[in-house]
Amino acid sequence: MANIVLVPGAFHGGWWYNPIIADLRKAGHSVYSVTPTGMGERRHLRGLAINLDTHIEDLVNIFEHEKIDDAILVGHSYAGMIITGAAGRLQGRIRSLVYLDAIVPENGKSQWQHLPPAWHDLFTSASPDGINAYPDPNMDKRTAPQPLATLLQPLQIAPGTFDVRHRHYVLADGFVGSPFPAIYDRLEKEGGWTMRRVPFGHDFMNEDASYFRDFLLEVAATP
Repeated sequence: MANIVLVPGAFHGGWWYNPIIADLRKAGHSVYSVTPTGMGERRHLRGLAINLDTHIEDLVNIFEHEKIDDAILVGHSYAGMIITGAAGRLQGRIRSLVYLDAIVPENGKSQWQHLPPAWHDLFTSASPDGINAYPDPNMDKRTAPQPLATLLQPLQIAPGTFDVRHRHYVLADGFVGSPFPAIYDRLEKEGGWTMRRVPFGHDFMNEDASYFRDFLLEVAATP
């Protein structure tokens, strides 16, 4: 059985994975759904000091305190930054890296640098205070403001970060205006990744959670 660690994207908490957690555990896997500092049920901890390093530290601490090894580490969207940074510090403890319609950063770049100008405008227009980007009012009411510093901080990728047994990338083809096809194309050319395209939007957990449950069960069954 596997250790599956799930990290949500911007604005979200660990609750985003709730539709699949019970089934993954019923299949015998240990499942850890992470809520980064300042998000979800931890929104009361929001403050000026939160950046990408904070969220990477959150994830590394879960590995340390729960003594997690041989993990399947999953990140959605912005969480691609988090799992990449954490994987560099957890080398030898990750079996599979799984990026769900996510940023796979290039060394020394921030999420901001991987987004086209239109996305910059979206985040800045949603940030009246210049500190946090606020979620669209039509999003789930459990979403929380995302500190802009988490998006602007570059990530220095440690050598060996991607030296894991399996690397997966899933692209949501139903996401209109998505910034992720460029990342998909880069990884496909790079090689060494298992690539998959799915006919869902970015918030696919609310479109067909069973598909992603079955996909992660398939990943977990691969030694």
